[in-house]
Amino acid sequence: MKRNRILALTLAVLLLACCLTACSSAAKTSASYAEMPAAAALTEETAGTAADTVNTFVATDNAAASEASKTASASGTSAAEGQTADTAPTAESMDKFQGSDALEGIVTLTDEPDESIVIATPFDKPGHFYFNQKINCLRATGWIELGERRWELTPDRFFAVLDWGRGVWTYHNTWYWSSASGLLDGVPFGWNLGYGFGNTAAATENALFYDGKLHKLTNVSFGIPMKDGKEDYLRPWRFTSEDNRFFMDFEPILDRSARTDLGFLKSDQHQVFGRFTGRVTLDGGDVLPVREFFGFAEKVENKW
Repeated sequence: MKRNRILALTLAVLLLACCLTACSSAAKTSASYAEMPAAAALTEETAGTAADTVNTFVATDNAAASEASKTASASGTSAAEGQTADTAPTAESMDKFQGSDALEGIVTLTDEPDESIVIATPFDKPGHFYFNQKINCLRATGWIELGERRWELTPDRFFAVLDWGRGVWTYHNTWYWSSASGLLDGVPFGWNLGYGFGNTAAATENALFYDGKLHKLTNVSFGIPMKDGKEDYLRPWRFTSEDNRFFMDFEPILDRSARTDLGFLKSDQHQVFGRFTGRVTLDGGDVLPVREFFGFAEKVENKW
């Protein structure tokens, strides 16, 4: 009996440790960055089978996104410029972001646009759902320090998307998500694309954002290239929508990947940063050409 109790306790401790590891890996702050490593606030709270998630994606000018994205990818958090719901400034830090250097910063998001995407998505399993709001094209103000280097974020150049959600999720799920925020010919512009997380037969979260207004899209496909039967995330992708209003070629720069697989607990994440080139069509029929617009696309599989 004593041996059985010790074994049960050991398994319980192991399970708790695995859960904490998986939750830590699944929580993310993502930022597409051009000249700096970047950071933003992230909180995740779970209670019972329900979970709240808040993700902030900070972005900068599309012009120089490549090198800073490579730098920022070291910690699983990255950022991009010119490309922010008001939040109180909160210092966030990572002790070892790049080697022995600590990353710390305060970012304030302001100028919430009039319209954003809000959706309640059911799962096929009864009692399970996901309620989500994504606010694109927020302006970001603040600072970020990496070791002895410091970058200032100004609202004329830096934008972000705030991703808030609450739900009762299924144990095993896979989602696809893409987001971008910035300036297109001087006008705030971006998009939110996603599917796979719940049953989207009745409605999707796919939308364009242009000058503070939302333009709804139909189903969008993520054309991830394959190699030897597996996704090849760093080769060019193609995005298309059923209504032909979203057409983009995606040139990846880096794959911010993280994987934990213990069989019954799993988190396999690929968040790919890069540049989008193509066209979009607004509700009124206006066609906007898009060239090398910085953003990200991801595929995430979880069991937890």
